[in-house]
Amino acid sequence: LPPGSSAAWTYGYEAEGDGSLLQQTFYAAGNLHTIRKGNFAFSYLGNPDVDFEPLAAWTQSLFQNLEIVFGGKEEPYHIFARNAPCSKCGGTALKRSYLFLYQEAYLKSMDEIKTLFAHEMVHNWPWIEDEPFGTGTWYVEGCAEYFSLVIPWRLGLFTDEETAAILNKRGRDYYENPCIGYSNLACGEGFLANPEATRVPYGRGMFYLMRVESLLVETTGGRTRLEDIVKELLTRQENGYPCTNEDWLAILNRETGLDVRADFEAMLSGEIQCPDLAVFEGHILAEKRAALQRGSGEVCATYYFYPA
Repeated sequence: LPPGSSAAWTYGYEAEGDGSLLQQTFYAAGNLHTIRKGNFAFSYLGNPDVDFEPLAAWTQSLFQNLEIVFGGKEEPYHIFARNAPCSKCGGTALKRSYLFLYQEAYLKSMDEIKTLFAHEMVHNWPWIEDEPFGTGTWYVEGCAEYFSLVIPWRLGLFTDEETAAILNKRGRDYYENPCIGYSNLACGEGFLANPEATRVPYGRGMFYLMRVESLLVETTGGRTRLEDIVKELLTRQENGYPCTNEDWLAILNRETGLDVRADFEAMLSGEIQCPDLAVFEGHILAEKRAALQRGSGEVCATYYFYPA
């Protein structure tokens, strides 16, 4: 490599594991610029004129707080950014790392990348079994959507205005979706082949979890929050117990003192999840409006979110 080149790997310089660890992580070499703080790193190849410093600082701050919320073990987390031909900005998540592909022409604003990075980082924690596919997608993707919005808002990393704008985008993806009534398993069967069906569990899970958070605060007086259930499920899995929807239900029933199965199964079957904004403590409001479903053009109900 030419003078000045460097290299980076998800786990830095040293890690132990079998060969699959290399398949589950990213590495880069060349004209590499790395921004590092503690166990967080952001590396990019390509155009050094793009100022990634503010985005890296924002993401590092969020990562540090996510570790506190979910009880991190100070494992590394590394984002690799590469300027490459692509039709839109996006990437792929692997173990403790994320590859972000971008073209400068599509980087309209670093702010729109923040929600992407936040969503992908959350994926390092919430998980339940998802076989057959679609069974647990509401939880895996719903938690990523929920916490990638709520935690930055709590920390002041998203303003009320930014939070409302993100909710409006996610609300349109869900409420104006022609597949909104599909069951979770039907969405799983259509994964990737049907982009609209693929998106449904994201919004469905997020709006369902907002209702769950409100129920938990109401029934426990704030003693138990959604992240507490996520951490309990995570601890069980780290101890070798593969958690399922039934484990979620058992914990939720225990904490609320209610039988929530009927409501949960209605969500799984495709019942539309209305927003409960109590998590935003009166800072975000919603107005129900008429809209048109994408593709079909049928009239549907949606929500417009705005700062109080």
